[in-house]
Formats: sequence, structure tokens, C-alpha cells
Amino acid sequence: MISTPLSSESKALRIFCAVVLSLIAVCFFLRNLPLHLDDYDQAKQAYVSYEMVNLGDWMLQHTPRNHIATKPPLVGWLSAATFYATNNWDIAWRLPGLIAAFIMMWIIYREGRNAFGLIGAILATGFFALNILAIRLATLVRTDMVLTLCIFIVGWLIFRHLKNGTPWTKAERWGVFVAVLASMLVKGPIIFAFLIPSLIVFLVLTKNHSPRLNANPGYAVWIVPLLFFAAWVFWGATQSDAFYNEVVIKEFMGRFDDGVHKSQPPYYYLKVIGLTAPWSLLLIVFLCAKPVRHWLKSHPEVLWLLCWSIGGFIVMSLVPSKRTDRIFPVIPPAALALPYLAAAAASSLGWWQRHATKITVISATVSILGICGYSATQIQNAYASDQGVLIKLGQKARELAPIANRLMIVENDDEAVTMYAGITHFVKTNDARQAWKKNEIDVAIIRYSEWRDNARYYPGAKMVTDTNKTPNKNGRHVLIQREH
Repeated sequence: MISTPLSSESKALRIFCAVVLSLIAVCFFLRNLPLHLDDYDQAKQAYVSYEMVNLGDWMLQHTPRNHIATKPPLVGWLSAATFYATNNWDIAWRLPGLIAAFIMMWIIYREGRNAFGLIGAILATGFFALNILAIRLATLVRTDMVLTLCIFIVGWLIFRHLKNGTPWTKAERWGVFVAVLASMLVKGPIIFAFLIPSLIVFLVLTKNHSPRLNANPGYAVWIVPLLFFAAWVFWGATQSDAFYNEVVIKEFMGRFDDGVHKSQPPYYYLKVIGLTAPWSLLLIVFLCAKPVRHWLKSHPEVLWLLCWSIGGFIVMSLVPSKRTDRIFPVIPPAALALPYLAAAAASSLGWWQRHATKITVISATVSILGICGYSATQIQNAYASDQGVLIKLGQKARELAPIANRLMIVENDDEAVTMYAGITHFVKTNDARQAWKKNEIDVAIIRYSEWRDNARYYPGAKMVTDTNKTPNKNGRHVLIQREH
């Protein structure tokens, strides 16, 4: 820890820090209530592990519409293992991301405290967690938080290596290798976009450093995991004709093509500065101070954190396909850097030395109020608009058809409804009509338009309930049951 009078830890500051951490944890747990799968492609990710458990497809997964799943299976494996341990799908789908968030928060908290005492811990943790992205992604059924952890572990190990100034150990190399391999099995080679250009820039900037810095843990830790990923892609392409087009051409190569995915301008990700304010603004202020920039020359480990964050930001900004959650991996390294820059500023910037504690407490208080207020508003709106309506529909369907093969769901845009009802697949409209006529089915979930316009194809059916026009859903559904 850098020695400074500002790092003294009063009882009030310790209590304040504990309150901040507790409120972050509460927001992590509660932000996505009521838990559902109806947006942000959560259903597609949830179905990966759902298919593993129910159909035994452990290597090549699909969507409820029987399309090829476009991401590698590691997060699905973690969720499936969690389900076997808990027998609860909500926990299974959300726990991997939540654990990843807490692991990063703990490391960042410790590093911040080592850098600048409790002030540094609050600065670092606030930057990482007190923003809309972190709170939302913590329990969202997506791969983003787990991917961020994999990238973070690699960058953090490089940071520790530079900080300690010792040769790479076998344990460190294995740590990088496992994290890179894990990232490949979460979302392919996207880790290279966040780290490799940043590493190259860092090595160029420090080429005259004495002694020479060895930030690269070795080429094998990058290449061998890529070969594992290539083997998975090759195997998938041999198993399915659609795999190559969906995974390689559309999901990966399509990110660089304006016409395949939704494209955004290069400045799109600049909004992350606002999303992480006031912490990002403090970082910028410190970097604008000449003494702090001079201090960086003798602290290459902190320079690496900035290269990692800014480099990843620039590279991802150049990729045409953009979505706000994809830029999240640049936030943890910036959060790690902030307390070190704050400690450096304490010895050169009078205003910061005099008011560091006050500025930090005010920043954290404003952030907590904003994030807690935002989360509470979003949760209230979700319950008021009945965001769990499809869950209730699926539960009712299970009650009416305890034997699963007497229940069907007609193909529609709400892929989550299959899992709510305990079904593994959709049925095409014509097949559903025929199955109903042949008395093979007793209960069905169908689109409202199908029931309104074609009820004659379901003789003897009565409507039990429907979802009405609930906001943020892809359509209106009805539950029908055969009258005996």
C-alpha cells in the first residue's frame, strides 16, 4: 500500500465502506427481479443448459426453435452442474454470473485497499460495481460476466507479474492458460480483441524500460487454447451443416460486417464514461495531471492497466457490431487503475490531498443513491407490468398437463415459454392442429392470433387464460385445454 495520511482508516469510514459493499450485493441479487428470460436473448443462453440436462446434448446445443446455438458450451456446463446440485433452474442459470461478479469485486476491493487504503477500496469497487452495466449483468442469464472474469484474470495476472517484478512462474503461466482457454469456451477468441492489441501497445511504450519488462506469459498460453477452440469449431462443422454458417460466418465474422448485425458508429461506446461516472471522471482528471502522468513512467504495472482498458475500448469501438454490455470488460482494469492514480495524485495535487475522503464519500453516496433508486424503479415497473406473466402461464400449463407429452407449445417468438412449461421444443402450427384433432394433446399454449382466427382447428378447446398485451413481450399467448 502506498504510504499516505489519507489511507488512515477511521471507524466511520470502515462502516461506510461496509454499507457500500452490502448495498452493491443487494443490488446484484435483486436488480433483475422478477426473474424471467424474456429479453436480452436470455432464453437462448438458458436453453443451452436446459437442453444438456433434458436431452443430453453436451457438446452441440440448439435454440428452442432447433437452430444451432452460437456460443461455446462452458457457461452451459456450469449451469447444468449447478442445476444438478440445486435442482433449481433460476439458481443454475444465474449463479455463474453472480459468482464471477463477486470474485472480481473481491479482487478489485483488495487491490484498491492495497493501493490507497479504504479510500482506494471504495474508489475501485465503486468504479467496478456502481454502474448500470454491472448491476444488470450480475444475475442476467448471459455469458458476459463470466467472459469478463476470464479476461480479467489474464490481465490481472499480467498486472501482478509486472508489480512484483519477478520472472513468470509455472503457476502464473498455467493460470493465464486456464483463463484464456475458459474464455475460448465461453465466447470464442474475443479475448484477443481486449488484450493482444493492448499488450502490443504496452510493450512498445515500455521498450526502453530498464530492466526490460516481460509482460507476455508466453505464446503457448495464447495459441494452445485457440487450437482447442478451433477443434471445437471443426467438430461442430462436421456434425451440422448449419454450424459453420451460424457460428463462424454469422456470429463471429458477421461482427465485422455492417450488414449482418446491428451496426453502431465508432463513438457509440463513449457513453460508458457517463455510465461509470463519477469514477470515470475522476480517472480522467487524474490522467490530465502532469505529475500523475510522470509517475506512470515508473509504474509500468499501472500503465498496463490503462493500456488494457483503453486498448480494449478502442478495438471494440472499431468493430461495427456493438451492444453496450459487450464493452463491460474494459471497466475492471480501469477500476483497478483508479486507486493507484488516486494515491499518486495525493502527493502532487493539493485539492485531492485535502479532500480525498470527502470527494470519495460524496461520489459513492451519489452513486449508491442513483443505482439503488434506478434498480428499485426498474423492479417496481417490472412487477407493475407483470413481467412474469409467461412464467405464470407456463406454471398453469404444467398444472393442467402433469404428463408432459400431453402438452404442446405452438412455435412463436417467445422462446422462454418452452422452459417455463417444462417442454424441450416448439411444435409447428400445422403439426399442432393435427395433434389436437387426433386427441394426442390435452393442453396447448398458442399465439393469440392463432386462437382468434383459427379456433376451429382446435375442436373441444376452451381458453383457460391469456397473457394480454404485456409490455416487452414478443406477442400475446393463450392457454387452451380440451373440454372432456
